[in-house]
Amino acid sequence: MTIYLDNAASSWPKPPEVYDAVKNWMQKNGANPGRGSHAMGREAHQLLYTVRSELAHLFHVEDPSRIALLQNITEALNVALFGFLEPNDHVVSNDLEHNSIRRPLERLKSQGVNVNRVQLQNGNELESLAERCNERTKLLVLTHGSNVTGEIIPLQRVVKQIKHIYPNLHVLVDAAQTVGYEEIDVTQSGVDLFAFTGHKGLFGPQGTGGLYVAPGIRLEPLLLGGTGRNSESVDAPLNMPERLESGTRNTPGFAGLLEGIRYLRGVGISTVQQHDFALIQRVFEGLCGLKGVTVLGPPLGSYRLPLLSFTVKGYQSNEVVVILDQHYRIAVRGGLHCAPDVHQQYGTKDTGAIRVSVSWFTTVEEVDLFIAAMKDIVEAIV
Repeated sequence: MTIYLDNAASSWPKPPEVYDAVKNWMQKNGANPGRGSHAMGREAHQLLYTVRSELAHLFHVEDPSRIALLQNITEALNVALFGFLEPNDHVVSNDLEHNSIRRPLERLKSQGVNVNRVQLQNGNELESLAERCNERTKLLVLTHGSNVTGEIIPLQRVVKQIKHIYPNLHVLVDAAQTVGYEEIDVTQSGVDLFAFTGHKGLFGPQGTGGLYVAPGIRLEPLLLGGTGRNSESVDAPLNMPERLESGTRNTPGFAGLLEGIRYLRGVGISTVQQHDFALIQRVFEGLCGLKGVTVLGPPLGSYRLPLLSFTVKGYQSNEVVVILDQHYRIAVRGGLHCAPDVHQQYGTKDTGAIRVSVSWFTTVEEVDLFIAAMKDIVEAIV
């Protein structure tokens, strides 16, 4: 059995209820939500409404219809960026961003959008962002938690203070790594666009995610097609969430996501956070002192995501990953993690880094086996 420590990419295993929900839905209901008035279609529509309601409760959002259910956070970020920004708009982002932000912004830059990126370091987020924003800035894009370093931006403090300085500015948040690990009050934080995924901290299947759009914001849809409403119109419906949901939703996947959210609510986010943080600190302690090993990001003991990236001097990250996989049956992630600017900042763009990430289902025994394997590897190759 493989020891799976790549939960920052996609959490595994899932709660048994998630597997059962996907299977049961596919066996008992194959209807498209919102596409028919028959009983199965109404049941599918009700399922998606329930998922939205659970997500609204989780994010402290008043109106569930403001949450569009999409296939992943990459789609959500693209919908937000291409749907909101126009030529000559000014947008500020940061060097923690994933390619799901970096690449769309580069495309928009080529289309006349003015893009500024800020290098962030722990403690200077507000000052650095405020320097780059101005009265013309339309959008600030924040990566809530880095998928490389584990660094977490104090979202509510930064958003509230930056909006106090620039009240007309809007904020888009990439919460891929933080949803399910941090308590997030989207409304209280003042976030306007909130992108999330279902297959990581929410324990849902792959192919699930979404975007919250604050009242008063209307996005141009990225895709046009069938929505089940306003079929006579040549444009997408004006109402949310149908405006952003052209095409058939992944209903079996969202049936699984619903159970993942319910499982998380039963355990409690704070309980998950305490468990995961303790494990990743155990990993950090185990790597400390190993010859040639350098850990990226916040120091030992500092609050962080349940992930940790490190390098082994003189070796490509994927060389170590292959050894862990083939000789120890331990699955971790190597490379640039789709975030090359972070590696540029840390000087690891040529070698990449080895990333280990834990979840609620990771055990102390698995973490200790990983640490023992790394001790063996370092003694043999360094």
